[in-house]
Amino acid sequence: MSFESEIAHQFAPTYHASRTERNYLVQLEREREPRLAVGHPHWKPYVYFSVLELGMAGGERAYEINFLTIWDWDSGVLGGVGEHQWDTERAAVLVAGPEGSRDARRYSARQAYYGAHEGVRIGPWSLDNSRYLRYRSERHLGPEVYWSDGKHASFADLSELASSTAHDTYAKPGEIATPGQYTLRDVGTLERPSPDGPWITYDKGWGPNRVASVHDKLEGHLWDAAGNRLRQVPTLTEQQIEQAQAQLGVPRTGQFDERTLREAAARLPAQLVWTTGKITRSDIKVMADHGFEVSRLR
Repeated sequence: MSFESEIAHQFAPTYHASRTERNYLVQLEREREPRLAVGHPHWKPYVYFSVLELGMAGGERAYEINFLTIWDWDSGVLGGVGEHQWDTERAAVLVAGPEGSRDARRYSARQAYYGAHEGVRIGPWSLDNSRYLRYRSERHLGPEVYWSDGKHASFADLSELASSTAHDTYAKPGEIATPGQYTLRDVGTLERPSPDGPWITYDKGWGPNRVASVHDKLEGHLWDAAGNRLRQVPTLTEQQIEQAQAQLGVPRTGQFDERTLREAAARLPAQLVWTTGKITRSDIKVMADHGFEVSRLR
């Protein structure tokens, strides 16, 4: 087993899925354009990983491990608002160990990243609930990851999931998949994709809804070698949500609740709801030139 595989297996997440989850994690064909080969149930996931070397800092070498979960479908919210084919999700871990060591046992996890609706907007309001988590002490196992039901956003715990501004839900009792109970496959890096992962170099939107590609996620690092966070995660305050609700004429709850989302879906222009639908890059440019907020579904 390669060093990359060893540290990925050592820090592989424990996954928690809702008991009502109906979508499948997929194994892809070994082709550049993504194509489903086999579907796997959430209690026995098929997970891909990419290990990125970040360099040296403070006498230690750092690596970013992205754990990629590819789903056949995103069920959307409120009976299908925003549903689409394909769903590319991830959680990630920052690990570091002694300079020159290729012994995975000498490495420890320093931070985790939970991807939750990366880049998704509803009109001018961000639904990105992604979070970084810094461990208080060195950790020698992977993170706990809770997937939202049907949407597959990643959260550190159920309280984080319940406070999501994107109406994420979780049905108990959940299904748990621990490392060793599911399949892990190395996709390599964008510069050197593995035989299992040529599709990570596919830089176009996936499927008819042009869902954000894995290439988009791996193109920029989440951390540098010193552990500085490189992705600016948008934050949405209760006050901003209340302002949005005032514009929509619904009660000011400070949460994107069911009534708010339904009203937004009904009243905002279609291209401003889950702002990507079936549009081309040229369409996006035209819309942006006319002042529309445009971001790809993730």
